[in-house]
Amino acid sequence: RSLSCTLSVILVNATSENLRTFSFEPKVRGLADLSEKEQKPAKSELSFSSFDTRLQPGMSTEFVAPPAILAESGASTNNDVSVSDPGKSHLFPADDVYHAVGGTNSSNEEWVTQQRQLYGSNKLAEAHGKSLISVIFWNFCNPLTAILGAVLILACCIQEWIEAVVVVIVIFLNAGVSIIQEWKSEQSMAAIRHLGGATNATVVRDGRKQTIPLGDVVVGDVIELKTGDVIPADLRLMEINRLEVDEAVLTGESVPVVKTLAPLPAPKEGEFDVAVGDRTNMCFRQTSVSQGSGRGVVVCVGEKTEIGKIAAKLSEGGSKKKTALTMTMEYLMYFLLVVGVIFGVFIFTAFRWEIVMPDGSVNNEALLYASATLVAILPEAAIVLITVTMAISVRRMAASNAIVRNMTALEQLGKVTDICSDKTGTLTEGNMRPAGLVLCDADGRPHQQLIPDGPRHNRRATWSTPLTDLSGADASLLRDTLRALVLCSTAKLVPVHGHTEADPDELEGTGSPTELALMEMAHKIVYGLKDSSIPTLDSAHAHWEARGTFDFDSTTKTMSTGWHDPSAHANLVTVKGAPEAILPRCAGNPGDNAALVDTMEQLAQKGLRVLAVAQRTDLPLPEPTDDITSFERADVEKDLRLLALVAVRDPPKNSSIVAVKKCFSAGIVVRMLTGDHPSTAEAIAKEIGIIPEGTAPKGMIMTGPVLDSMTDAELDAMVDLPLIVARSSPASKVRMVEALHRRKKVVAMTGDGVNDSPAIKQADVGVAMGITGSDVTKGVADIVIADDNFATIVSAVQEGRRIFTSISSFVMHLLSGNMAEAVTLLISLAFVTDARDLPVFVLSPIAILFVNTVTGSGPAIGIALDECPPDLMQRPPVSHGLFTFEAILDFTVYGCMMGAMTLATFSAYIWGVAGGNLGVEGESCNKYDYASCYHVMRARGTAFLTLNTLLLLHAYNCRHQRLPFWKSTLKNTVLWASVVGGTLLCVPLLYAPFINNKVFKHLGGDWEWGMVAAMSVVFMAFAEMYKAIKRATFSPLYKLVDSSKVAPSAAPTSARRPIMSA
Repeated sequence: RSLSCTLSVILVNATSENLRTFSFEPKVRGLADLSEKEQKPAKSELSFSSFDTRLQPGMSTEFVAPPAILAESGASTNNDVSVSDPGKSHLFPADDVYHAVGGTNSSNEEWVTQQRQLYGSNKLAEAHGKSLISVIFWNFCNPLTAILGAVLILACCIQEWIEAVVVVIVIFLNAGVSIIQEWKSEQSMAAIRHLGGATNATVVRDGRKQTIPLGDVVVGDVIELKTGDVIPADLRLMEINRLEVDEAVLTGESVPVVKTLAPLPAPKEGEFDVAVGDRTNMCFRQTSVSQGSGRGVVVCVGEKTEIGKIAAKLSEGGSKKKTALTMTMEYLMYFLLVVGVIFGVFIFTAFRWEIVMPDGSVNNEALLYASATLVAILPEAAIVLITVTMAISVRRMAASNAIVRNMTALEQLGKVTDICSDKTGTLTEGNMRPAGLVLCDADGRPHQQLIPDGPRHNRRATWSTPLTDLSGADASLLRDTLRALVLCSTAKLVPVHGHTEADPDELEGTGSPTELALMEMAHKIVYGLKDSSIPTLDSAHAHWEARGTFDFDSTTKTMSTGWHDPSAHANLVTVKGAPEAILPRCAGNPGDNAALVDTMEQLAQKGLRVLAVAQRTDLPLPEPTDDITSFERADVEKDLRLLALVAVRDPPKNSSIVAVKKCFSAGIVVRMLTGDHPSTAEAIAKEIGIIPEGTAPKGMIMTGPVLDSMTDAELDAMVDLPLIVARSSPASKVRMVEALHRRKKVVAMTGDGVNDSPAIKQADVGVAMGITGSDVTKGVADIVIADDNFATIVSAVQEGRRIFTSISSFVMHLLSGNMAEAVTLLISLAFVTDARDLPVFVLSPIAILFVNTVTGSGPAIGIALDECPPDLMQRPPVSHGLFTFEAILDFTVYGCMMGAMTLATFSAYIWGVAGGNLGVEGESCNKYDYASCYHVMRARGTAFLTLNTLLLLHAYNCRHQRLPFWKSTLKNTVLWASVVGGTLLCVPLLYAPFINNKVFKHLGGDWEWGMVAAMSVVFMAFAEMYKAIKRATFSPLYKLVDSSKVAPSAAPTSARRPIMSA
């Protein structure tokens, strides 16, 4: 029979009353006997023609609308399942998928090119780093550069070439430091971006295995998988051999997924498709093979992979908004520019608006004075010093394993109120460890709990009960358990090759995390027994010949191995698996033992993963050809003798426990968002200290599906958001960040998997893991933690607080200097005039620029290197900006005082020594060094020395707003060096020929140094009196955090029995 049809379909959209024509795609099921060419569905714009094939029994032909069309028309999409849709590959047999994606045995270069053109390349959309040109361009495009550029143009117009050169130097210094630091940051990120990612893939082309670059993989390629491989693309599995894949990077699930081959059932009408984490016959890009081997056909590459879809979404939307610090400094520049224009009006008024002289020339003095005043009120060094200070913090953090990708995140770190963290590998070690062993009688009665304590992947252990003290039945049972653990295993854990000199008991191996933990348990048992008959783990394996294996099966939840010992004519079957699967297969009904059930419940409450170990010795396997797989599995795994319960766990890092406690002391709430089971998450959270022991209050622990089902209003109505979200999805994490933002919280989100990336991008501070983190996650993160340690994140928060304190201090220092210069120049307009009744510069433009950039920079860097105050992590998170009322009052008071003293020393010389001589008629002391200007230039030198010295000493006042300067540590050598160096630098500026009279237009004196010293003593005394008044009249700057009000408390409950710990 044949089918030939031409189909055109017109769908009426009733809502818009428009006629629309859509193309439909034929879907053919049961085409196993058809040729490859015949299996490919035909498509055309408006119709299907020339679709001819034979209808075989059991085969149906359907015409299915694209999902978007059915959704638009309101039709159900539950039947939109096509083998040609790579997103549905898990629903079809592997062979069908292989042919549908164009798989072939003759995969030559022409085929590869064709597949790449059809399906695209295997490259992800990622947040690429900035180019050097981009970094340079944007560091020159800022308000400060624009203002200095205007001053530069003005200096060139009036032919003040020295001033022009100095302004150019300042512009390039400002931009240069920022460029260097940002480019170093980009290079650091480039080095860590692909840490732990795959670079090559093993493919089968033309029947031969080849290792090719990851980007060369195409749809239809057959990929070979083995333990340790990182999967290069999305695959439909075709062959497996005990294959387990760690999908934590994608789903957040910490336990490796056991893979299968059978197609998964298609969803029924009204049901959702199988979740990505449950597609056991698929492997996904950037997940890794924990155990076993396999082979699969590539169905999706690049942006069409599950990870690629997330990467594409993350690459949209551009960068984050500017931080409050950046915006504050920009607004400050604009404000000061307006102030400068207003001051310019006063200056031109003082010069009687004689901008153009009678001879037609430009009055350079008026323009020069105006530009000098504009330079005086602008903190030119502020931007570059903020960059340098942040660079210092970046270097400090890099030394502590925190790579800063976005320097603006440093400001946000100090304001963090909530840290939302992943569990596996961040709060915990990310590796299964042996936690305990419960020896059991045949009837299930537990009578010996043994807990090992020792380093990871190491033979050494101290047991809760010394194993050498065991005797009789316990000793025999322990040896049987040891033998079962060794024989029923697929992992290899052996001493490090050649032994390490530092630790000869160190182990290394391959296998799934759980298998490695069981083998480590076996090594620790051998070490604890100290039995000469079992010196090594191999001794437990001696004499036994293999008689087949039933691999772990997700249905039976068991694994069993057969063995025979020819010397003793003994047979043995060892079995391990989930207790609920093993106990019903044991003789003596151990599952009915209440004490055993109670023990298992206690272990589960502790968040431990529990397995049962059993054996039987009555199955005859004498011949080398005997194999347990020749029996029915159910007949092999029956009449077992229960040996023990073995508990393994992913333990928390010791540093995490300390770091969480430190967070609560600092007023920071720690929340755990994990893909693990609620009981596991709760147990780890209690051990770390995120939630208290005992019964958790209602709402403190929640699952991702419950969180996702709640509306924003319901979340906002909760008194407190949950501290633990188990089984969380990417959407759950994003919703948590959004809910915290609505509560005006500053959020840091940590994670390693692609499933964490949307929330990391949404958070105020995104933190990615450097070792286990995916490329996509690192690409959107602000900070990358190189050692995957939660404690490093807390250290970064502490550094963020320190840097905000430092920036606040030196910005006040710089603005005090600007205020002093503005006061000096503007007040002097009223009475410092020459014979022409025109203003005389108290400070030259170059001197002003020097004080703003050089004098202020050294102390600022010294302040930036100040150590953290002892109580810094006992203060609440920073909740204010730079310019509080007190900060504005401080730099106004200090600035006015320094300006008044500067003007006072100038006046003291002019009117006290020079008799008011400010030059003669026709000779301007603002531009030239006439002989008649000697006293003006010497008074100007005195004013420069006064302001320079006061500003250097003022750095000590700025280290703390309230405390006396001697209460702050005096061990800061950089600050000492900057004060001493800044003072010594005045010597050549005041006395070196040409530099003093031609560049700075001032001269040095002798006795004036004594006057400046006296002024310094008066100023510091004034500063201490001012601080004393503030301490007596102002409210405290901050109150230390009461951690008991931040850390959650347990709900009232009855006393709990102690449970097994490790």
